[in-house]
Amino acid sequence: MCASVVALTILISACSGAGEVTPTTTEATTECGIYVLDFGVASPDLAAGYDCLIDAFQKGEPARLVVTNWTFEGDPIPQTFLVTGPESVVVITDARQDKLGSGRIERQTCTGVRRDGDGFLSLTGCQPA
Repeated sequence: MCASVVALTILISACSGAGEVTPTTTEATTECGIYVLDFGVASPDLAAGYDCLIDAFQKGEPARLVVTNWTFEGDPIPQTFLVTGPESVVVITDARQDKLGSGRIERQTCTGVRRDGDGFLSLTGCQPA
């Protein structure tokens, strides 16, 4: 179930140091959940998080979903999905802990989000941000 949290702003910034990505907005943001997946095992609860994010996207209302996946080597790759308004979802992928990956935070803005035939998120119209 989705819960509203205190205001966050549509400005997204990455800090050095601990490197946490902090979304903020002046209106209430729907919190769609924070999921840390087991390697190779989908969380049944994640479907509710996806549905929450898609619902907020269709309404053009701010929302946030955080999903951490793992590389084959066991490195965590957190992704934050932020609905920032009508037809806009920002995806932040933090690959700094991926020893064989890019080692950086990457952002893209997408104009579409839905569930694919396998039940996973499908993003469209994505451009680097």
